[in-house]
Amino acid sequence: MKLNGWNVREIGIRDFFATSTISASEWLSRSYGEWGPDSNLTKDNAWTEFLKAFEAVSVSPGFEWPLREEPRVAYDPIDDTHYFIFKIHNNGMTFLVSRRVMSEVPGGLYGSSGN
Repeated sequence: MKLNGWNVREIGIRDFFATSTISASEWLSRSYGEWGPDSNLTKDNAWTEFLKAFEAVSVSPGFEWPLREEPRVAYDPIDDTHYFIFKIHNNGMTFLVSRRVMSEVPGGLYGSSGN
């Protein structure tokens, strides 16, 4: 599904990826130029990016409230930008929200057993 320029992909239950991601609140609190590859982002357009990604995932089939944890942000080296990870209620699905269609599950996003 694509909305607002964001592709939403349901990838099943995923856990154990905190070491390869940062929280959305940490990502949004960064100062201009601290986004690494996304150094052209400002606080305003980082918030806009997050809100558009959140809107895209929240209207996706299979998305339910509540979120299991705060959304996470990760780096996509293929298109040199960020993507978002949303986990819904306990034992629920995990959604990737990215600019490109991600046919693979990025490294570091392990299944619920840790592998």
